[in-house]
Order: sequence, then structure tokens, then C-alpha cells
Amino acid sequence: MSDVMEPAVAAPPVSTAGDTVTVGCKLPNGLVLHLDEMIPYRIPLPGGGSVTEERSRRLPDTFTLNGSAIDLAGIAETGTVPHLIVGGYGITTGIPRDFWERWLAANRDSEIVKKEMIIAAGNEMSARSMAVERAKIRTGMEPIDQNDPGRFHSEARRIQRGTMTAG
Repeated sequence: MSDVMEPAVAAPPVSTAGDTVTVGCKLPNGLVLHLDEMIPYRIPLPGGGSVTEERSRRLPDTFTLNGSAIDLAGIAETGTVPHLIVGGYGITTGIPRDFWERWLAANRDSEIVKKEMIIAAGNEMSARSMAVERAKIRTGMEPIDQNDPGRFHSEARRIQRGTMTAG
């Protein structure tokens, strides 16, 4: 099977706002990206007075990334692949660059960012190239190989211990 599964019809970009990036997501079900902001919140104290704390409030922009899993029954029924998959990454176009950069900064210590389970590029062709280069990266959520089911368990243990490499 090829590293690229092309949809019959290109999906429209998530956003048509100015500067955008194309994001690849290796998580099977994709991911919903959102941002939060910290706002002051006053808490009344018994006997009078108050203290101010910060609470998180979700901002309205939300973007859903395509994942690497596909619905085989849906493909058999319609004859089309729902979204582009390259090197095991579901490709989503049209994520606003400023949103992506803020999300990436807020999540830079996340394992999905550090282990390149989510990647981004300035255009679709660059994202495809990045995805092909990183095709061997494993998330630990890959389907079990029915011809060699034991292989999954040893790879999963190496992923859990952090000893698996992408090469």
C-alpha cells in the first residue's frame, strides 16, 4: 500500500483566512485544537472581603484535525477516501498560522508535539514531504498487524519506555 491515500475530492480548507498552515496528525481520531486564556476571578470570603484567582476560559476558535484512521466501510460504500492521509498523518489544510503558533507554544511540552505526532508546514506539499519523512514514527495507537500480532506488544512496550526511535 502506498504512503499516500488521496481523497477523490479535495476537502476545502478549514479556514480561508489570510496566512494558514497545513497540519498533519498521526493520532487515529484526529484532535480538536482550542486555546484558553487566563482571566481574573473574584472569590468572596466568609465574613467579607474577597481574593482574586485566575481561571481558564476557552476561546471561541476551535479547529478539528483529521486523523490517520479511516472508515473502511464508508470507503467501500462511497468509493472515496474522506481526507488525505500521507505517511500515516491525516492532513488538514487551512489552520490559521497565528492560531497554530499560539497552540504550539501552549503545548510545546506535550508528548504529541515532542514526538512529532503532529506536524505543520506552510503549504500542503511541504506537509506531505514532512509526513513521508516521518512515516516510521509510531504513536502506540497503530492497528495490530494480523500477520504478526506479537510484534505490536514489543513495540508498544518500547514506546511506553521511550526507547523506540523513528528510524
